Amino acid sequence: MANKARGETTVTLGGKQLVLRPTFEAVEQIQDRLGERLVPLISRLSRSDFGVRDIAVPIHEFARAGGSEMEYQDIGELVLAEGLKNVAPTIMTMITDILLGPEKKTDAPDEKPETEKTA
Repeated sequence: MANKARGETTVTLGGKQLVLRPTFEAVEQIQDRLGERLVPLISRLSRSDFGVRDIAVPIHEFARAGGSEMEYQDIGELVLAEGLKNVAPTIMTMITDILLGPEKKTDAPDEKPETEKTA
């Protein structure tokens, strides 16, 4: 089960649910394996300019960080079976959260700026 406080999420591939955990090591491995940083990767993903490797590598690394022992080749095959465009949004959301931080929610009403005090 994914721990939202850690930024974890899940993805289901071939009927198997994988916990994806964003860690420093996972991000480093993704960047090394793909040969690019996260900003160019998310830019390409948002333009639908990606291949199976661009989706399978992040899933593999985040799943490993989440405790999965599934091999990269198996994840790649399952990503193909699910359809790249069906799996890509999960990775796009995770990378966006890494870049921008998870969305902060508050119950406090919006504060209005103080108006200038007159003398």
